[in-house]
Amino acid sequence: TISDLTINDTKSSGNGGGACIRITGALTLDGTNTITRTEAAGNGGGLYVSNSSTQPTTITGLTITTAKATGSYSQGGGAYISVAGAFSLAGTNTITETEAASNGGGLYVYNSSTQATAISGLTIDTAKATGSGSSGGGAYISLNNSGLNLQATTIFGTESYYGGGLYILQGLTGSAEISGLIITNAKAGGYYGGMYYYGGNSLKITNSAFNNCRADNHSGAFYLSANSVRIENTPFINCYAYANLKIGLIQSNYISLSGCDFTNNGNLASYGAYESTYLMEILRLGPLTSADNGSALIENCTFNQLENNWKNGGSLQTGACITTSDSGGTFPLTVRNTEFNFKPGVRLCAIQAYRGFYLDGVRFKNFNTNCHMVVGMNTNTYSCTIRNNCGIENCNPTGGYKLVYPENIPLVG
Repeated sequence: TISDLTINDTKSSGNGGGACIRITGALTLDGTNTITRTEAAGNGGGLYVSNSSTQPTTITGLTITTAKATGSYSQGGGAYISVAGAFSLAGTNTITETEAASNGGGLYVYNSSTQATAISGLTIDTAKATGSGSSGGGAYISLNNSGLNLQATTIFGTESYYGGGLYILQGLTGSAEISGLIITNAKAGGYYGGMYYYGGNSLKITNSAFNNCRADNHSGAFYLSANSVRIENTPFINCYAYANLKIGLIQSNYISLSGCDFTNNGNLASYGAYESTYLMEILRLGPLTSADNGSALIENCTFNQLENNWKNGGSLQTGACITTSDSGGTFPLTVRNTEFNFKPGVRLCAIQAYRGFYLDGVRFKNFNTNCHMVVGMNTNTYSCTIRNNCGIENCNPTGGYKLVYPENIPLVG
């Protein structure tokens, strides 16, 4: 057990600019631990911890301010944690003004075991990973098949090339539960402005928020890939990208979005290299692989003030708010009790489903442009149904386009 560390103004030519802890056995770092103005040429600008045993590692009460990991491949600007057993970061923990040349501008965590990883009470404020292929501006978490429980975590003002706020890799049999995660003002110089997640058997995100997340290429808010992905009661506000997939991409064989608010999300690609004839999509859903079957459910959500500036040769291009995969097996989309509200003049259809859809209690507002509002692709093969409790308000497509295409999609009671 190590308690009440205070370390200021130190540098290391190796790992751990403030403290370097290598241990084989149980480790507890508790009390009030403060590390300020430190720098490492290796990993862990403020704190480096390596525990090669299967015994647990527990850290509480950690504050790291102004720390850097400066080597070309250095990871963990604030803290670098590598364990082979259960890991817990709990209590009140703050990482501020940190930087890594490679991954994990604020925090880097690696767990090689199947034992649990739990993180809560963490704030990362102003952190960046600066390398050309860097990942996890706020935090980078790499797990074998360890289960992840991430709660009450705030990431603000972070930046990297991939996953500007948070970057998570997890083994295929692991599961992740994320609650109370708030990512604000996160930027990716390339892809996945808010969050990147890949690997696990299941991912569940609840009662979280993504605000002002941006990617200079695609997926302003997230990229999520797991066998099962559920997102509940989570708003995505002012998330933008300069290429395709404005909010993001979900690849999963079972997708469920419930009680989510998507407001002022869109595409800023109106110039230069990102002018393209590709379909502009706010949100794309599809199975893990082209060989898989799957399904997607969206219920009790709002898509509000949607925007599309996607241009090619000066002409505004057609886009879709929600697009489902056009390859693979069955992948029906069900949308219930959900509202779509468009900005005036936006050339953006609400739904384009390639493997069938079922709409129940869906409301469309302010759709007035030259594209179809709802598009069912491959309707001779896949079922497309709209219940007659769906509502339309101030919708009048122009240029010969239709509210629903093809027009033979059944309206049922």
